Amino acid sequence: MTTASKRSHKHFQLDSSKIKRAQRALHAKTETEAIDRALDFAIAEHEKNRLVLQTTELFIKSGIEVKDIYRTLVGYMQPALFDTSIYVSALRRGSDAALTPSSI
Repeated sequence: MTTASKRSHKHFQLDSSKIKRAQRALHAKTETEAIDRALDFAIAEHEKNRLVLQTTELFIKSGIEVKDIYRTLVGYMQPALFDTSIYVSALRRGSDAALTPSSI
């Protein structure tokens, strides 16, 4: 959470029910604290996604070959294992939908 000296006074028109839901979900005492925690969460989530994409691209560029020796991924992830561009493009879009069997 940011310190009081880093805060600025802003005016937003926000959905009060969403603020209350966020307040309960984030165990915040005040609405301001809930919004601050939600922003911190969004920033942290973005950073995690950026690092996962960066790591995945490094993994793919390394040329490592992934084999499904137990045949547990047949029909679900097998096409993504052989065509890594499917996985990278899905990560860039931020979508898991590209990895479902119906879309492969």
